[in-house]
Amino acid sequence: LREALNRLAAEGLLEFRSGKGFFSRALRPGDVFNLYETRAAIECEALRLGISRADNAALARLAEEFAESEADYQDSQDPLRLLALDEAFHMALCGLSGNSEMTRTLSNLNARIRFVRLVDLANLIKKGSNRDAHREILDSVLARDSAVAVAQLRDHIEMRRSQATETVRAAFARLYVEG
Repeated sequence: LREALNRLAAEGLLEFRSGKGFFSRALRPGDVFNLYETRAAIECEALRLGISRADNAALARLAEEFAESEADYQDSQDPLRLLALDEAFHMALCGLSGNSEMTRTLSNLNARIRFVRLVDLANLIKKGSNRDAHREILDSVLARDSAVAVAQLRDHIEMRRSQATETVRAAFARLYVEG
């Protein structure tokens, strides 16, 4: 059990306080910002590499997987389902790079911001926001237009980062500010 707890602490999912034990990590707006900033860096570089490295068969598989899930992604009113589809798309883009360390790092980042992303996607559903960014990114990937695809992906992640960070700030304000 101690080994598992130490691993969770090493991956940033728990905090260890000497002499006190293990605790869930604090969720601060600055932490959310940093995690999303790191996510953007990893995903954008992985996508740039993936567009140059992936063969036509890999791109065809990506397009096929997207086609199978697009209607569900567009219509889903379940934040958990939307999150699973969203993560799968982003992991598939990262996987095009063939870099297992980038994929592992993105998986760890996803685990660390999953709850914030879930709240953010629930807000997205409530607002009825546009969900076409993945289609636009995919189209640029399939055209092997690295510059456009990376710019679209960065904009997409930064928009989600901004909204997620604001969601955490608002939650803190509701919890800690009177009136």
